[in-house]
Amino acid sequence: MLAEYKGQIFNAEEKGKFVFLWKYVPVKGFWRKTAFRGNEKLIYYAKIVPLRKVGEFFDVTFEAKKGDMYFHVDSMEENEVQVVCGGCDFAYENDFEMIDRGAWWKSYSIDFFDGFRLTIEYDESENVEVRELSKAEFLEAWRIYEEEV
Repeated sequence: MLAEYKGQIFNAEEKGKFVFLWKYVPVKGFWRKTAFRGNEKLIYYAKIVPLRKVGEFFDVTFEAKKGDMYFHVDSMEENEVQVVCGGCDFAYENDFEMIDRGAWWKSYSIDFFDGFRLTIEYDESENVEVRELSKAEFLEAWRIYEEEV
């Protein structure tokens, strides 16, 4: 889950009346922590704050649009966007690779797509906010999502 705290977006985990917040870039007043994932060393910045000081919890989804179809954005490297498709016929016609039963993926140049969309799903209120993004807005939102949280 994600949550807003003092105007910034953080990874967030509710712990009773408190919230454990963290992100992967330095944050003033947060502790520098180290964790290990296999042989990889991860450095992150964390703090525990009262639940009442944190905004509503939410999740985000990025999608890329081509024509009238939207694809879930799985990852991005340089100018290549890897998208996931659930439509069997479309996947076969466009040389997608099957990654799981009912799911295919393929990488395209970012310029291949007509536009992008960010969906924010709020946990408690169950509100859903959808924002159409330009290529530049998508790149900035994706950068923040991947590098900071």
